[in-house]
Amino acid sequence: MLSLDYNKRIDLLDGLLSFFSGSDYVKWLVLSTLHYTIIPILYIVLLTTKSKQTFGLISIVAIVQIYLNYVDKGCFLMKLERKYVGKNWYGPYGLIPNMSREMIQPLFIIAMGILVSLGIYKGYKLFIKNK
Repeated sequence: MLSLDYNKRIDLLDGLLSFFSGSDYVKWLVLSTLHYTIIPILYIVLLTTKSKQTFGLISIVAIVQIYLNYVDKGCFLMKLERKYVGKNWYGPYGLIPNMSREMIQPLFIIAMGILVSLGIYKGYKLFIKNK
């Protein structure tokens, strides 16, 4: 079984990224590209799908992501990205002037609150309203 231990996940992901390159910059590029394209696409599909199976599967991914962010006190993908190329902010957080670590958690909570609310509404429409 895959461990949820933070350090084991970081080591596993770093090992997978090492297949692409030994360069921290290339690892960052691959990880960031996947992180900031695949995750948003999954959430767009979650909120637009008409398939109960797709909705259920992506909901599980979202729950795991929210749980891991809670347990790790932040996104382990983002922490690994910053380990590779420095402490600057990348992705959507990089667009916010004067971004700080203290701002991340409240912003994430707001974003996930919105996503969960929309997901519950979408689930209601898929599973209850359209019976």
